[in-house]
Amino acid sequence: MTQFRTHLRLIDGPQIPAAFAGDADAKTPSRPGRDGPQFCFDLSRLASRVHHAAPTGIDRVEMAYATELSARLGDALGFGLRHPCGLIGTVPRPAALAMLAAERAKWRTGRGGLGRSGTGHAAQALLRLMPRPAGLSEDTVLIVAGPANLDRPERVAAMRRRLGGRLVALVHDLIPITHPEYARADGAARHARRLATLKAQAQAVLTNSAATAHDLAVYWQGDHPPIQAAPLGVAATPVSSRKAAPDRPYFLSVGTIEPRKNHLLLLNIWRRFADTLPAAEIPRLVLAGRRGWENEMVLDMLDRCPALADHVEEGGHASDDELAGLMTGARALLMPSFAEGFGLPVAEALAAGTPVLASDLPAHREIAGSISGRGATFLDPLDAIGWRDAILLAAERRETVAGDWRAPGWDAHFDIVMRVLAEVAA
Repeated sequence: MTQFRTHLRLIDGPQIPAAFAGDADAKTPSRPGRDGPQFCFDLSRLASRVHHAAPTGIDRVEMAYATELSARLGDALGFGLRHPCGLIGTVPRPAALAMLAAERAKWRTGRGGLGRSGTGHAAQALLRLMPRPAGLSEDTVLIVAGPANLDRPERVAAMRRRLGGRLVALVHDLIPITHPEYARADGAARHARRLATLKAQAQAVLTNSAATAHDLAVYWQGDHPPIQAAPLGVAATPVSSRKAAPDRPYFLSVGTIEPRKNHLLLLNIWRRFADTLPAAEIPRLVLAGRRGWENEMVLDMLDRCPALADHVEEGGHASDDELAGLMTGARALLMPSFAEGFGLPVAEALAAGTPVLASDLPAHREIAGSISGRGATFLDPLDAIGWRDAILLAAERRETVAGDWRAPGWDAHFDIVMRVLAEVAA
């Protein structure tokens, strides 16, 4: 397959390398002249999470892949997985589509669906997804949109033997390697194994941003599979979720409570508010996201600091509708992360018309750098005084997001994906 240099110029939209361009009007990859699916989407991660009440960002991306590729490819797309029981094989299309529909319904409302009703329903879902042993052609393209199994090269090799010999994968970030201090203890070594697996076995690699593409190219160096940046899209905010502004302004932070997200900065700012401002003048801080790891100081503040009790609220696992409502009603989204691969909440907030205060990172600049000072404010993640002043200013009045900003769309992302698939399938 033709090799090419990673394109990082996104000023006028994603740049399509000539090797992947093909027919500019073609939306569907050219297909080999044979029966049966020519592409197979890996459901391993989504299947392993049917018992979880709410999705992570990666879960949402995988759902977008499964849904959009199914719509674009039709019967040319099959589904397969490495089941939690260890078996590898294909899944009947009706069973896969039923699981995806049930998960979308659960995420949207936070009620019913698989996993929300208890372990019994989750077990039934996994039984329906029990794979068939029959393998697909070695010419089938296996599509992996998350990290599941990539740290085990022998598993990926087995999946390629049974689900598709050609591999295209999406890399979300290199944070465990570039910032190991914010990962779990084994995070850097595990992520290095994932990337080594892709370098050895993938025919092409997609990334969720130009920033991630740059980091990956620098990390790999030398010979490696083609890398293509394909910025993620955001879904439109449901009209039903658009609420009137609350009487008391609040700020929203979205993401797992983990050291990388820098919640400690925000809690210390709110602790300072409690010491220096009248209670009626202190805005609320809403934290939407589950509790993560290595957070002793943050959790101690949340659990044991009475000064924060009336001003900081943990939203936990918010449903899609609840999160959309929180987004639209917030005075601003606060994103003081130390590192991000894409920064999906920033794009989602701006798409909902909510301004953002975000750490000055390449991924955040890629999304909103064009409207700096017009709905997006970038700050050093260690500048507590700067964050405090920006929050107080935003509490006085809600800034308007610049009208010339356009939310990244999933159509543009999947146009790139389809062209990459076409090249690998050729």
